[in-house]
Amino acid sequence: FYGAAAAGIGSALADLLAGYTVYVPATLIIKALMAVVCYYLYQTLSRKQHSVWARILSAIASELVMLVGYAVFEGFFYGSVSAAVLSLSGNVVQGVFGVGASVALYELVIRHVPTKILK
Repeated sequence: FYGAAAAGIGSALADLLAGYTVYVPATLIIKALMAVVCYYLYQTLSRKQHSVWARILSAIASELVMLVGYAVFEGFFYGSVSAAVLSLSGNVVQGVFGVGASVALYELVIRHVPTKILK
C-alpha cells in the first residue's frame, strides 16, 4: 500500500509541478498500479528463486502497465487511437530506461543492506 501510494502521489506531484496538470489523475492511478503489479509479480516469482530475473520480469510487467495505461488515457483524452499510438515510442524509451535503472540500482544497493533488515 505504501509503495503504491508513494509511486502514485510522488509521480502525480511531479506532473503537477512540471505543468502537466492534465496528466495528474492518470499518473496517480497508473503509477500506483505499476507499483502494485511489480510488487505482487515479484512476490510470486521470488517464491521460486530470488534472482535478477524475477526483478527484471516484474519491472517489465509494471512498465507494460504504464504503456497501456497512458495509451488508453491519451486515446480517450485526444479522442484518437493514432494519438495514443504516437505516444508509445516515448513511453517505450521511458520504460526501457526505467527497467534498466531500477534493476541496476537495486542490485547495487541491495548488496550494502544488512541481511537482517531484508527479512
